[in-house]
Amino acid sequence: MDQCQAEAERIAASEAFQRAPVMRRLLRFLVTETLAGRGDGLKAYGVAVDGLGRDPDFDPQADSYPRVQVGRLRRMIASFYMNHGPGAGDIRLDIPSGGYRVFWSSQPVDRLAPPADPAPLVHDDRPTPWFRRPLTVAVAALLAVLLIGGVWISQRPPQRQAQEQTARGTSVAAPTPAKLVPSPVIDLAAITPVEDADPVLARRVDRIMGDALHRSWALSVRAATDDPDRKADDLAARRSHYRLTGTLVGKDRPLLYLNLWHGTEGTKLWSQRIDLERGASIREALGPTFAALMSPFGIIATRERRALDGNFAPGFPCMMRYAEYYTANRSEMTAPVRRCLRETLARDPGFSPALSAEIILRLRDAIGDPAQADAARRDALSLARRAVDADPYSAEAAMAMAVAAYANEMCDLGRASAMRALDRNPYNSHAHAQTGLFLFQCGDPDYVETLERAWRLDSGLPAITAMPLLVSMGDRGDGAAALRFARSLPVAEGYRRPGYELTMAVAHAAAGDRTAARASWAAAMRAIRVTADTPPDAVLRRIVLTPQLASRTEAYLRARGVFG
Repeated sequence: MDQCQAEAERIAASEAFQRAPVMRRLLRFLVTETLAGRGDGLKAYGVAVDGLGRDPDFDPQADSYPRVQVGRLRRMIASFYMNHGPGAGDIRLDIPSGGYRVFWSSQPVDRLAPPADPAPLVHDDRPTPWFRRPLTVAVAALLAVLLIGGVWISQRPPQRQAQEQTARGTSVAAPTPAKLVPSPVIDLAAITPVEDADPVLARRVDRIMGDALHRSWALSVRAATDDPDRKADDLAARRSHYRLTGTLVGKDRPLLYLNLWHGTEGTKLWSQRIDLERGASIREALGPTFAALMSPFGIIATRERRALDGNFAPGFPCMMRYAEYYTANRSEMTAPVRRCLRETLARDPGFSPALSAEIILRLRDAIGDPAQADAARRDALSLARRAVDADPYSAEAAMAMAVAAYANEMCDLGRASAMRALDRNPYNSHAHAQTGLFLFQCGDPDYVETLERAWRLDSGLPAITAMPLLVSMGDRGDGAAALRFARSLPVAEGYRRPGYELTMAVAHAAAGDRTAARASWAAAMRAIRVTADTPPDAVLRRIVLTPQLASRTEAYLRARGVFG
């Protein structure tokens, strides 16, 4: 059983599965159920609710989601073995079509196949998608690197070289490709019910927490083990960076106590008490906690960033540094951040968080250089398509497409892509804030609900993300409330100062204070170092990301007499 579990963890630790948290969770669920002797009894409903985090009212007759996802899992496993080979003792994992039970085989491939004409491990009559054909993937990777970093890679992929040399009679070992530094591992312990707490509610909280935290690429989540019979070397191999434990207390007014521990030192890093009021949504109650754990400036990311100490390695360290650079706009980080993004994409051209970062930086560059705006917007669409092609189920890839679409004034595509991103990770406060701004620029009334949820998830968002809410309050005649809300926002300096002053101008305009609005507008102009006679549209295009949002903001301020 240990060898079977180890093989599943080997697959889950691969780069493809690190980019697909839903697939990691599904794989571990099916393996756990099979090893517990429940594999033959797995049904679509249980896979959807317990393995994929769907709500208990899921209807397997009307929704093929679990079958589609397990089909995708089969293809990813087959691709893994094609690239990495079997595990120790030639062990292989397989999920045959027609069921959800996991099977293991320790028979080598050359004994499984007919000797005269070796058959592939998995046969599928359907046409293979282009992004799963090794040669096409190599070409796409090369194009991505050329587009993003101007780097020419002249050699063929190592695996292709090995295949060609073997065919000529020369046996060579393919070089191990450079990997991305993975995200930190967090073990989730089962919620412990005490003091008459409902064990059914505890298990439900377990499922919701597992589903939520698996949705972030920035965490590698697995179920904690407290098995005293496990060998010391097994426990060492399973050592995690963090461990999240929880206790559910009481029956009539259940309270959930969560604790985050250091994985090796055993020290407590964070704790929180959450009131799970009867009849209230557990997901809504836990939403801010999930956001705090998963955010690029949340509890775990902040600690990881402090430990990096100059580390810009491709993968997780690079993305943490990018978030720091993007927020603080520290000029000394420009070169190393752009270099590490190029290196990240050279190692994995389909890594959607890095592609999304590249899109944002190109559009941001275009703000400072309007002559390059059209080219930057075209490049953004191209990069977004690459992200979606590489991982169609990634929340980050969907958000990358939303950003690129809105930048190109494609509101319908932008909305559809943004909603897909929020559906795949409903706890990303920054994605909600970004989507709310985009909906506002396109005149979509859903911007209010989306931004309100962003602020419920994280009250420390940048001030400019609240701007459409202030507009809505002013339009409802609630200008005084708009000004109170604006004054509660975190005061920004440096890179965020222009956006903060612009937001305050909108708040004062909503409250009907034209003099104060003009003063904040003038402060925004000084923050970007333009002269007093600079046209409003030119000022706004230096502060906000898209021309449509600039136009909506200009119209609002002009109508309230902030400028003529």
